Amino acid sequence: MASENVMGCPVIASAIKDRALKTDIITWAKALIDKSKEPIDDSKVAAALRKEVEKKYKITWNVIVGKGGLISAVAHEQEKFIYFQYKSHDILVFKTYEQFVKPPASKKK
Repeated sequence: MASENVMGCPVIASAIKDRALKTDIITWAKALIDKSKEPIDDSKVAAALRKEVEKKYKITWNVIVGKGGLISAVAHEQEKFIYFQYKSHDILVFKTYEQFVKPPASKKK
């Protein structure tokens, strides 16, 4: 079912042509999962991976980490989507269009 294998990870679907971006995402995901203590908190892995991706590739990235297969339909920027597996985790990373992201509301004191 995987369309390719990158760094030992089956890539189920990818629209990323930039090899460095694809490699960075997979490298960071593997490192975060490997250093996490059991039981692994998928939401913490997703938040940490998003932070890494946005640090290098700017904002509006979304990350979903789970087990048991992810089924989704998402709107993403062209060539900014990857869905792969590592160990027992399914990882979905995609960049949304910046014009659809509302800035956080400022808090009044």
